[in-house]
Amino acid sequence: MEVIEEKSEGFLSQDDKDGGYYAIKGFLYQFDKTIIEILENPDKTVSFENVQDIDYKNTVIQVKHKEAQNYSPSKIRRPIKQLIKLFEQDKTKTYYLYCFFKDKSPQTSIISIDQLNEILGKDTEEFNRELLEKFIDSFALEFTEDYEETFRYTLDLIGKAYGIADRNLAIIQHSIIRSEIFRLVIKEKKHRALSKKELDNIIENHEQVIFYAVYKNSMDSHSYEQFMKKQFFTIKGLNLHNFERLFIIDASKYSSRTELAELTYKIRNKYYRKDKSPSPIICFRNIRDSVITELKKSMADKNEQFFDGTYFDDDKFRMRDFIERNQQVPVRFIKEDFLPELTDSFPLDKVYQFFSQNRLDFSSNASKDISVEIDDIKQAINIIS
Repeated sequence: MEVIEEKSEGFLSQDDKDGGYYAIKGFLYQFDKTIIEILENPDKTVSFENVQDIDYKNTVIQVKHKEAQNYSPSKIRRPIKQLIKLFEQDKTKTYYLYCFFKDKSPQTSIISIDQLNEILGKDTEEFNRELLEKFIDSFALEFTEDYEETFRYTLDLIGKAYGIADRNLAIIQHSIIRSEIFRLVIKEKKHRALSKKELDNIIENHEQVIFYAVYKNSMDSHSYEQFMKKQFFTIKGLNLHNFERLFIIDASKYSSRTELAELTYKIRNKYYRKDKSPSPIICFRNIRDSVITELKKSMADKNEQFFDGTYFDDDKFRMRDFIERNQQVPVRFIKEDFLPELTDSFPLDKVYQFFSQNRLDFSSNASKDISVEIDDIKQAINIIS
């Protein structure tokens, strides 16, 4: 096996990796709390990342997930101050702080004025006592379950709401809902809201699904791979549909050119049928151009046909030829830089994205857009096989 060195340029420190991991997990925890509020309040529209992390009608919620930290009053000072300032503006609502610390068991606390003063410390001077006394009558501090237990509870709620007994199907519904929250959270605040009725419609007509690695916590790697394969990479029925398919593959964790070739052949053999199903398009990203050039040379040496939109060294990328040769070659390669032009010029039916470092966020207008987080290229091979 030939191993290509210098797989990637630059590495994050372990502290940076850990910080990023906890930050992402905190967001996912918050989104699960959002899903819970939507499903437990089906007659209300729930906003997120708006007034606060979560709010609806007469309720405002801050969410904090600190799984690596023990609790101390000062660690909730900032979110409490934010809620007090919101209360000062609108005293008709009830305010909650949902938080998880590794040394606190789930419980709801109605705090006293003395406990509030201890939390605020010297910042107590920023507020008058009358305001603080009124605030504690409209506030509850909830120490909640950890991420994993909250995730399991969210799946239970989804199962009950949609009559799903199969845990894996509940995971799919969960990924669809979470994908929609991710889509909305980057929009203007007025769009960051969902109701149960809107969730029903999204689940029925979903176009995008994103599976993050945290789903693997509910199953081992082999089960995760088999689950992904069965749901999205198994050809159902006798005939392969005549679909234009794009595969975007994060190759930052490849171990050899042989792996890249194996994945290419797996995709080609599974999805190309001359005059019946067009050649799949593959975009390898987060990898040096020279590695992909060597892959193409190796394929050419074996008389393996492919097309990358060019005809000679330093040729320009020819989009029209690239599109029109979809039946003449069994596989096509495209650089990430040309993806916007491809999606603007050509209707894709399905987009599949395998990512590990980061997911490419772009508008494909495909009828189905499936993204799966992977540990490495070998895992993508197992899912496609």
